Amino acid sequence: MKLANLLFLLLLLTSCSSFMDGMYKDLDRQERTFADEDGNNSDLDQFDQYRKNTKRKTSSVYNKPGRNRGEVSTNSQKVLNPDIKRQYQDEKVALKRVTASDLTDNGNDGSLWAGSDPNAFLFSSSKSKSSGDIIQINVLNKLKNEITMELKKAFPENPFEAKSKVENEKKADGAPAATAAATATPEAESTSQDRISSVVVEEINREHLLIKGRKNVLFKNRKRMVEVQALVSRKDITDDDSVSSDAILESNVSVVR
Repeated sequence: MKLANLLFLLLLLTSCSSFMDGMYKDLDRQERTFADEDGNNSDLDQFDQYRKNTKRKTSSVYNKPGRNRGEVSTNSQKVLNPDIKRQYQDEKVALKRVTASDLTDNGNDGSLWAGSDPNAFLFSSSKSKSSGDIIQINVLNKLKNEITMELKKAFPENPFEAKSKVENEKKADGAPAATAAATATPEAESTSQDRISSVVVEEINREHLLIKGRKNVLFKNRKRMVEVQALVSRKDITDDDSVSSDAILESNVSVVR
């Protein structure tokens, strides 16, 4: 019985050793194969195509018999891109012929005569404004209507006084008078109704300013004070330090008292 067990163990060890020996041989064979392929491709660099003044490898290097390109057929792959990626340089563009029109300066940047430039130059008026500078606002119909609306909201009419006023007018006339609606002409709309003195309170950025001004107006036979705060552009400020109310980008009208 002991002899049979010893024989069984001997056969088991022998079979295991032969199996391990074969496995090691397969691993060694694979390592040699990979080492040979690495040795054949060691002189190739995939980044050579991006380097300048580097001689490209000839096609014989890529067409070696031992180089594995894989089995390619039209059934498995319709389009096969080449292994060599060539970098073709663009053709040199010919120098543009300079004409007289190319020498004409049509821009206003850095010009000595450009009056619209925001900075002060030799032959142009300065439009550079900072905090504390005074700017006159030319009040047109739109801003005037906004001021009137704010005054009406702050000081509404008494309904009883308005009713008695209408009755007195009817009694005085004896019949309702037909009044024709007066249509404002474009010239009247573009004419400045009044002026408000304002001060630059903040420079928002290089192109925009925040101004604020107050004005005493007569409303219902009483003096009222309104405040106008507006955002304007430097380019809309004229040479006499005034700006039209229609050129205001954003405005806020409030009644002070």
